Amino acid sequence: MDFAIANTTPGRRIVSVGIGTVLFIVVWQALSTINALIPTPGAVFRALLLVYAEPGFATDFLASAQRVVIGFGIALATAFALFAASYFSQGLRWALAVPVELLRPIPPLAWIPISIVLFGLTDSSAVFIIFLGALFPLYTAAMHALTVDSPPYIALAGSLRGRSGKNFLQVVLPASGASLLSGVRVAIGFAWMCVVVAEMTYARSGLGYELQLQRQLLALDQVVAYMAIIGAVGAVLSGAVYILERALTPWRFRSAGRSRIRTYQEAREDAPRRRDATNIELSGVDFRYATHEPILSNISLHISDGEIVAVVGVSGTGKTTLLKLISGELNPTRGQIEVGGVMPARRERPAWILQDVGLFPWQTAYENSVFQAIAGQRMADVSNKALYWLNRAGLSGLEKRYPHTLSGGQSQRVQLVRSLVADRSLILMDEPFSKLDAVTKRALIEDFGNIMRTELRTAVIVTHSIEDAVQISDRIIVLGNAVNGSTVLGDMRIRARSGEAGFAPSQPAPERRQQIEVEVLHLLERNSK
Repeated sequence: MDFAIANTTPGRRIVSVGIGTVLFIVVWQALSTINALIPTPGAVFRALLLVYAEPGFATDFLASAQRVVIGFGIALATAFALFAASYFSQGLRWALAVPVELLRPIPPLAWIPISIVLFGLTDSSAVFIIFLGALFPLYTAAMHALTVDSPPYIALAGSLRGRSGKNFLQVVLPASGASLLSGVRVAIGFAWMCVVVAEMTYARSGLGYELQLQRQLLALDQVVAYMAIIGAVGAVLSGAVYILERALTPWRFRSAGRSRIRTYQEAREDAPRRRDATNIELSGVDFRYATHEPILSNISLHISDGEIVAVVGVSGTGKTTLLKLISGELNPTRGQIEVGGVMPARRERPAWILQDVGLFPWQTAYENSVFQAIAGQRMADVSNKALYWLNRAGLSGLEKRYPHTLSGGQSQRVQLVRSLVADRSLILMDEPFSKLDAVTKRALIEDFGNIMRTELRTAVIVTHSIEDAVQISDRIIVLGNAVNGSTVLGDMRIRARSGEAGFAPSQPAPERRQQIEVEVLHLLERNSK
């Protein structure tokens, strides 16, 4: 559901629906005046009253409804099972691709002879047709959700806590909710069309059977009356799916969640425990993707505990790849990486602060802030830490807000809070300030730097902005292109570190900052020639 539609006031929606209905009836009346064979709205209304009064109407309606419920239910269960299996097995997804694409364009009507051969002239034949009519819209929506909607959030969850069985329930399903429910809405419409087709062909009960009977009697007013009933049922079902959407995907319709969250004043106000920072060592690291040119070549770096290091370079020099190597998401082709004395893959996942997909849209600011919390912690302790850091980051009062209602700066602060709540000693940032206005960026850089230095967090920041790098970091690493992949062109210290927790070095003099910016720019310009 589009936000422009979801956020329209109820009064305006009612007026719009009323105007559309009146126009529909006016056009219908005009057509019946032009062509006398078309029954008027009044004639159809009288026919509807007669249909409702018939003793067999309830039986026919229930027969059709029963067939739709069974056929659609089997299709829904099958589509969901394939959706879940395809998430855990990409091979299955590819194995189903060709058969599904061959079968999907075949209209349900073409399957009627096959259904009669398989099930005879029974209700099972109608259920089979309904199943086929509903299955393919559901499956198509499920695959769209799995291949288009979910991957950015699956990647985010993998970066934050690795591959986990919880990701299917906590990430894949919420991320897929909109597409899956849209598929349900389309599939229900197809199910009703299919039940009418099946009942018109060989059934002896149901709304489709009665419609076919009235067509043979040339009772057009009765035919249109049954058509109106079928349409009304479809509209009611579509409305029910919309209500289900609002209940299952509230972040798309509301600005804030409704769960009870303690205020900061209700939580303990003692500061959460601070973890030791993490040193990083890269020795002769090369990296290349399979069948591709080398990305990084002979990278050797040492990043000390509590140091904030910015990595700058032109596009395509492997800056983000370097972050993924440090995080353990990628393994070097050659060389060795140690984070805190061990290989990155053997450590807990570091915290990430990203420029684009950094928060889960179905979670509130508070829920996002506790997502990466270490398993096994008491929820009360996690909640205390989250409220403490949300308050300290200037987000008090926004705990229940969904990400789409937060500003860019507020969203980045939630990501920082998430890293602090999770007690991550290593924070990786990929262009965290690139989409912020100048005023917000300057304030956020200052706040981030102060918090990370006070809490003694090690941070590696990728940025294209030399000015941002000078303002926030202790060192700047310059990456540039070489013959066999990008390598380190320069390593410039901006601030001296004392190595003591809580030490917050002052900003370098403007002249020194300007000098560093010029030196970095000259390095990049010479490398690009």
